[in-house]
Formats: sequence, C-alpha cells, structure tokens
Amino acid sequence: MRFIDTIKSFLFDKEEYLTFFNNHAHIFGIESIISLTENLVIVKTKKTIVKIKGKYLKILKMTKEELLIEGSFESVLFHD
Repeated sequence: MRFIDTIKSFLFDKEEYLTFFNNHAHIFGIESIISLTENLVIVKTKKTIVKIKGKYLKILKMTKEELLIEGSFESVLFHD
C-alpha cells in the first residue's frame, strides 16, 4: 500500500481516525498504547501504528478506544 493511501485510509476510516485541531489531537480506534511520554506518543490501531512527536504532550481524555492529546506537535508518522 502506498504511503498516501495509508494516510487517507486512516484519516477517513469510520473505525479509526486521527484529527488535529488547535493544539489537540484526537485518535479514535486505538487497540493499545505502546509509549506515552511528554515528548512521544505511540499507539497501535487495527491497521497501523501512529507515532506523534512533540513537546508537553499530555492525555486529556482516554477511553478504551480513544485518546485526546494536548501539546505542541512536531511530527506524525504512520507505520504498517
């Protein structure tokens, strides 16, 4: 699968998605949290692994399937 297809699939999928607004990121459809520090958040979904790098990252909301993260975001990477 091409990289752009992976991003489109993740951003527009109804089972899992990632949205950014202001200094917040909302991730829905997570299966597990791999890493959680103030500079790095890595989560696994059914289809991909999402790595968010930044500063002052903190979890504002966490449920079984979603995270709401606040902070200063520097990069977002998707891995199959």
